[in-house]
Amino acid sequence: MSNIKNFHHPFKPYKIQNEFMEALYLAIEAGGVSIFDSPTGTGKSLSIICGALTWLREHDYICLEEAQKNVQSDEPEWIIKYEIEEKKKSLQMRRKEIEEKFEKIRKEEEINRNKEISRNFFFKKRRLNDLNQNSDDESFLVDEYNSDDDSHKSYLDSIDTNFSPQVLQLLQKLKYPIEEKKDLTDDDRYPEELKIIYASRTHSQLTQFINELRRVSFPSTFQDNTVQPVRHIALASRKNLCINPNVSKLSNINLINEKCIELQKHNTIPEGRCRYLPKDDKTKIHNFRDHALANIRDIEDLVILGQKLDICPYYSSRTALKLAEIITLPYPLLLQASARETLNLSLKNNIVIIDEAHNLIDTITSIYSSTITFSQVSLAMNQINIYLSKFNKKLKGKNLVYIKQIIKLLKNISNFMECKNNIIGDIQVEQSEILFYGGGDQVNIYKLEKYMKNSGLARKVDEYFEKKSKNLDQTKTNTEKNIILGLPILSHIQTFLLNLTNPFTEGKIFFGHIEKAQINGKTNTDCYLKYLLLNPCYQFKEIVNEARAVILAGGTMEPMDDFIYQLFPYLQKEKIHRFSCGHIISPDHLCAIIVSTGPTRKEFIFNYEKRNNDDILNELGSALINLCRVIPDGVICFFPSYDYLEEIVKKWHIKQGTKLSIWERLEQKKKIFKEERFSTDIENMLQNYSNTINSSNTSHYNGALLLSVIGGKLSEGINFSDKLGRGVIIVGLPFPNIQSAEWKAKLEFVENNFRQNFLNNPSIQKGSIENLIKSIRKEYYENTCMRSVNQSIGRAIRHRNDYAAIIFLDKRYESEHIRDKISKWIKNSIISPDKETKDNFGLLLKHLINFFENKK
Repeated sequence: MSNIKNFHHPFKPYKIQNEFMEALYLAIEAGGVSIFDSPTGTGKSLSIICGALTWLREHDYICLEEAQKNVQSDEPEWIIKYEIEEKKKSLQMRRKEIEEKFEKIRKEEEINRNKEISRNFFFKKRRLNDLNQNSDDESFLVDEYNSDDDSHKSYLDSIDTNFSPQVLQLLQKLKYPIEEKKDLTDDDRYPEELKIIYASRTHSQLTQFINELRRVSFPSTFQDNTVQPVRHIALASRKNLCINPNVSKLSNINLINEKCIELQKHNTIPEGRCRYLPKDDKTKIHNFRDHALANIRDIEDLVILGQKLDICPYYSSRTALKLAEIITLPYPLLLQASARETLNLSLKNNIVIIDEAHNLIDTITSIYSSTITFSQVSLAMNQINIYLSKFNKKLKGKNLVYIKQIIKLLKNISNFMECKNNIIGDIQVEQSEILFYGGGDQVNIYKLEKYMKNSGLARKVDEYFEKKSKNLDQTKTNTEKNIILGLPILSHIQTFLLNLTNPFTEGKIFFGHIEKAQINGKTNTDCYLKYLLLNPCYQFKEIVNEARAVILAGGTMEPMDDFIYQLFPYLQKEKIHRFSCGHIISPDHLCAIIVSTGPTRKEFIFNYEKRNNDDILNELGSALINLCRVIPDGVICFFPSYDYLEEIVKKWHIKQGTKLSIWERLEQKKKIFKEERFSTDIENMLQNYSNTINSSNTSHYNGALLLSVIGGKLSEGINFSDKLGRGVIIVGLPFPNIQSAEWKAKLEFVENNFRQNFLNNPSIQKGSIENLIKSIRKEYYENTCMRSVNQSIGRAIRHRNDYAAIIFLDKRYESEHIRDKISKWIKNSIISPDKETKDNFGLLLKHLINFFENKK
């Protein structure tokens, strides 16, 4: 054990945690791309922190020593030695100055912590004028606009955007009060730190990581036996950090962004310039920076700090980037190049760690995709027509021309969707079909999108109707009320139009129908247009090219080949490092079994041809009744889709003569809960599920059964630890609908992409290319399915002492190519069906009985 590296873990790490930290250290040192698979409950967050920070501090020290060695001079040796010492002292002095400043703040905050009645007392007492108190409707009028004259470019187009320095200089000459990004940077005397940039999907996951960060303690870069606190800053969107009530109250992120930008003007709007915006005086800005870095703070802490110091946390937090060692931020701020530029966040030679990365491909696709419905288009047309009637005579420049063109475009889209409404299923459509339908060829989509962005029209219209909704006259008709209350629509339409300007090779457009929430027992449907990004690689490649190392970490990263195919097809496989570890639980805490037949030996194959067979559904019900009899406490049963779950439940409610229905027999074993497609009260259902399990000793129930859907609301982010998840049952394989237009387009894209790569590779024989493509197509399809399965089975066993049974109900799991895609820590523990006996289900029950008896 003496040769194990000290990673400064706050606890005695388990073997797999040491292996993870060692592998992470080496991966960062080697650079490039690495994929880490570590099951939930194995202390992944602390392993990431300790492995990465150990490398960072040691690398910092090595760079310091190397810099001293590389001092070149023709002077005598004693002078060179003196220069080296002076260089070291100078750097140490600057570091010491920083740490002394931060330590002073820490002590002051500790003294004042218990003295403050309320950390945000001042903010709560302060009263600001509300936007809606302004009765002047002209505040919703768009500024004069002329797309052919740059001198009239909207102020919205300059502040906090990605425009070139030349444009910003031009706006300064025109006496626009721009806060330059260089005014928010640190003093040059402080060194730029090499950084760890950590991203996760949600703010709750980031908060959890930040809490773990508070646990660690690391030695100084100078290895002088002193502790050097970690310098961390959390970045977030305006929605999470804005402290101006006139902005933060808005319901949509696009409205929040544009309102914030507008409030950076001087005396051009009734509210005046935002009082929290950093001024030219850097003292307050640096004061925020120093307080933010002195202690580990999450987003909520930064908001309170901004309120206390009376300064905007969104802008001021950027000033901490230079000195920060670790930056935490949500996915969108890392994955969008425009967001990184806005934040002035450089990835150059830094370490990028993306946690919960099993979501990464879907997240990139989601960020760059968008959907609009016929109802939304109709509502947007109605709203903009009312807006035009209100302000028609007051619109200046080319506003009137562009607004009429937007109405024309919306009408074209509406007519197109009406025409296609009778189509069954979904179809792929071309951009030209939509835009030019009914004579729309006179509309320039690129100019319109630019106009909407620069003029802020969407925000103006949405805000206008938001105000009208608050002053809603109860005498208005239902139609009028619906037009007013549909907020915010035009901003959403604008996002879709922006996606239509993307290169057609990167994504496709689809038309189809979508089910909406049930009203009066009836399911409403609406037709939609969807832009779907097909190539996430293009959007992610810039991150890989800039960063020193990119680490993808998650609890269910298998099958890893999926990430390589979709995100790194341009990299050779051997250049992508992989790490996969087992669980910290003892092997006897997991019982994983593949079940190919039911109680009456009917074969379980839930494919498209057989899954609705009455005999199979009855056999499945009987199997579940037996499993609920043997498995104690909570059981979660996952089905391939909502539609299939509804079909099964409907079948199980049917009685067979005088006998109890399958549903009634199940209820005799466990209380049943079911995930609903449109449910908005998941938390309440989970609480009732938990209460039922915890009160099983005093009721006639042997726990509870939760019927859920793979890829649904409960298949990710919900922890079914201990009694809540003693059994996880997977029914079938959730293969996507290969006949849908979307999946046809996805598979066609994969085929074309690899065909081109293979044709350009002289080492691949031309005759074998089509077989290779067929194999990759199959892999891609299966990987999508198994990634969802792995995510669902990862809901149980959340800590070292937890235990559970995981049961795969489908014969197809016996096939080697499917089984190999199951997370390794589960795959290696799977009990193989006995080929010599036909009583597969009977063996399952024996294993389960023994497993749970041994846990008593």
